Amino acid sequence: KDIETDFTLFLGSKEDKEWPSAIETAIDNARKHKVIGISLDELMKSEREKGNLVPALVEQCTVSLVSSGALKKEGLIRVSANAEDLMRLTQRINSGQFVSMDKIDSHCIMCILKKFFRDLPDPVFTHKQFAFFLEANELEDPDEKLIEMQVLIEELPAANQFLLQHIFSFFSLLASYSEENKMNSQNIAVVMAPIMLTPPSLDPSMMTKQNVTIDIIKYLIDNSKEIFANIKQKKIEAENANQ
Repeated sequence: KDIETDFTLFLGSKEDKEWPSAIETAIDNARKHKVIGISLDELMKSEREKGNLVPALVEQCTVSLVSSGALKKEGLIRVSANAEDLMRLTQRINSGQFVSMDKIDSHCIMCILKKFFRDLPDPVFTHKQFAFFLEANELEDPDEKLIEMQVLIEELPAANQFLLQHIFSFFSLLASYSEENKMNSQNIAVVMAPIMLTPPSLDPSMMTKQNVTIDIIKYLIDNSKEIFANIKQKKIEAENANQ
C-alpha cells in the first residue's frame, strides 16, 4: 500500500529478520503525521488534533478561502488545480510539514479540501447511513423530511457531526456568492455529492442513485441553518468546555 509520505528507510543490519521491524517502524512514523487518507476517528484521536472539534486542515482551508476573498472566484469548487502541485501539497501535509495556505492558490486549497473528503476510508455521512438518507429524501412532508435529516446526522459520530456542521456552513456561505462565483447549491452538490455521500458498494442499483445524492446535498446546503442548529450549539458548548 502506498504510504504517501517522504521518508528514508535506513536498516542497521542486512539480516532478513530486521526487515519486518524496520518496515513497521517506518509505517508507524508515516501514519503519525498522516492527515489525508486515514479515518476521521483515527485523525481526531491523534495528538496533533488534541482539543480540536474539526480537523485542523479543514479549518485552515476554509478560513483561508473565506479571508482571502476566494469565495467570489468563478467555479471555485469546479475548477481543478494542477495535479503536480496538488500531489506535492498532499505529501507536505502528510509528512507533517507546516503549510501556510496564504501562499497557495485558492483552487489548490479547494482541491485539497475535496481530497480530504474523497480519501476518507468511510465517507463523512458513513456507508452505514447511506440508505437511510435516501429514504429520508423521499419524504413528502417538508417538516418531517427536515426532522428526519436532522436525526440521521445527529446519529453520526460526534466528529462527523462537527465536521458536517462546519463544511455545510462553508457551502452555504459559498452559495451566497453564486452571482459572482456561479456556484449555487445545486452546482456545489454536483461536485461534492460523489465525494461525501457514496454507496457502500459498487452495486449497479446503488450507483444509479447519484442524482438522488445530489438532491440530498443540495437540500442540506439550502437548509443548513435549521438542520445543523443543534450541532452548532453542541459545538459551542464543547469549545467552551475545552477552554
